[in-house]
Amino acid sequence: DSLRAFRIGETSHEFERTSTRMLNLFSDFVRTRGAEICGKPVDLSIMNKGGIRNTLPKGVITKGEIIDIAPFENRIVVLDISGADLLENIGIMVGQDGQGVSSNVSVVYDPETHAINRASIDGFPIDPARRYRLATIDYLAAGNDYMTPLKRATILARSKEILYETLIDYIENGKISNLLSHPDDNERMTSK
Repeated sequence: DSLRAFRIGETSHEFERTSTRMLNLFSDFVRTRGAEICGKPVDLSIMNKGGIRNTLPKGVITKGEIIDIAPFENRIVVLDISGADLLENIGIMVGQDGQGVSSNVSVVYDPETHAINRASIDGFPIDPARRYRLATIDYLAAGNDYMTPLKRATILARSKEILYETLIDYIENGKISNLLSHPDDNERMTSK
C-alpha cells in the first residue's frame, strides 16, 4: 500500500497494457539502459508483450503501478548476436504477430506466411554476417517465449537491478520524461 501511494512522476498519456505505445516505451527504455550498462551504443532492443502486465494510466505514476506493469525479476542484458541469429529470432517474433523492437528498427512481414519482407536497423538491412549488440531482458536471452536463437548469443553486460527498479529510477529522475510525454504509437513490426 505504501508503494502505491509513493509518487514518482506523471504522464499526460495513458499507456494501455496491450498497446503499441506501451511496447514501444519499454523497448526504447531497454535500449537506453542497455547502452548504459554496456558502456557502448546498442544497435537495437527487443521486448516481449507478455512481460507487460498492466496499464499505466494518465496522470500520477506510483512505484506500485510500475511494479504491477513489470512484476517479474527480469534484468536487462546486452547480447552480442550474429545477424543470422537475429534474423531467425525476428522470424519467431513475426510468427507471434510481432513483439517489441526499438524505434530505430523496422520489420515488414507477410501476415499469411509470416515471411520477413524487410528488416532494417537505422534504415540499413540486417546483415546476416555482421555482429550486433542487442539489449533485452534475461528471460528472453535464456530462450524463453520460443526465442531460442538468443541462447546462441554472448552476454556482454547485465544490469544489477531488476527491470522495474531501473524503470522507477528513470521516471523519478526524469530520464524518460520524453518517452512519457511524447509516446510513439508507430507500429515497428508491421504486416503487409
